[in-house]
Amino acid sequence: MTYTLQHTIQARTLTAYDSFNPVHEALLLQLWDVLMPHTSLEHRISHQWTEIGFQGDDPATDFRGMGMQGLDDLVYFAQTYPQVAKRVLGNASHGIGWYPFAIAGIHTTRFAVELMKNHQLQWFLYRHDVQTGYSEFYCSVFSMFDTFWTTHAPPLTVMDFEVAFKRFKTKVEVELWFDLLLPLEKERVVVDSIRDTVTVTTTAHPTLTQRKPIFL
Repeated sequence: MTYTLQHTIQARTLTAYDSFNPVHEALLLQLWDVLMPHTSLEHRISHQWTEIGFQGDDPATDFRGMGMQGLDDLVYFAQTYPQVAKRVLGNASHGIGWYPFAIAGIHTTRFAVELMKNHQLQWFLYRHDVQTGYSEFYCSVFSMFDTFWTTHAPPLTVMDFEVAFKRFKTKVEVELWFDLLLPLEKERVVVDSIRDTVTVTTTAHPTLTQRKPIFL
């Protein structure tokens, strides 16, 4: 099953984005609509694309490294976890600590594909869901990168992006090795469970409310 998944994803990485292919174009415009629902795209070739982290006026050029898989992953993230994706985009667009959202997503695709080729993703896929496991891993890692970036001390700038992403990859590989990485949905369940526990505890023991708040 994982061989079939790897073959499918590899084929998508080798499928170049084609601006004359209406399916490819529709998928790209879908990405804009999900991430920027209140802003109309004035033209297909537009500097507006930089607002969601592409490098220039035509996103097609940014998909050259990872082909259609880079777009597939971005769209899956934006559609499946729209609130998380918009939060990440908002953080990526913030002040001097900004980073290119779409480019970070494409870097995440390259990293995820590398892990799959090296069989480092096998256990994660078997533990969760082979069918959607790759996509869920991508979403979790992209969200993790945003947290890594925004909480880094000292604060990072876009000039640190390449070096910071390399350090982040090492962090993810360690978490994979120790089976600490969860899909976003399961992370949310764990966090909700912790919050419920905290609520019950502080209700049963009112003195605990005097302690420092727990930020999750």
